[in-house]
Amino acid sequence: MPLELLLRYLHFLMIMLLACCLVLERIRLAPMLTRRQIGQLAKIDGIYGLVSLLQVSVGFSLWFGVGKGAAYYSGNPIFWAKIGLFSALGIASLYPTIFFLRQREGIGNDSVILPKWGGTRSKPGVDPACVYSITGRIDCQGHRPLMLGG
Repeated sequence: MPLELLLRYLHFLMIMLLACCLVLERIRLAPMLTRRQIGQLAKIDGIYGLVSLLQVSVGFSLWFGVGKGAAYYSGNPIFWAKIGLFSALGIASLYPTIFFLRQREGIGNDSVILPKWGGTRSKPGVDPACVYSITGRIDCQGHRPLMLGG
């Protein structure tokens, strides 16, 4: 029982770490980045990948080793929906990962324009990279901030 409890807490911790990595990447994204900033994003993305692998490892150990057993989880459609969503998220994160790894090489002050990935809405006079965070305002360099969700 203590091993199962430890693995369940570790599973939830990995979920929170994945969310933190995604938030950090979103905060650091801007339409134009230096190679140094892209290197930092690549490091955050690497942590995201490592945490994803740990998440899958702990999940498989709960599914097949410790816990309620494979029969309980395999018959649950919500479980399969979560597996599908996690897989889709992993596939969707491949393009930015490859981009960060390819673009991080070079002189640190070189600027790189990021391709549009479809996740940024732009409004007239609003810098899409400028958002309010939970802790306060991020420097927007004279632009109006874009509110999350609005």
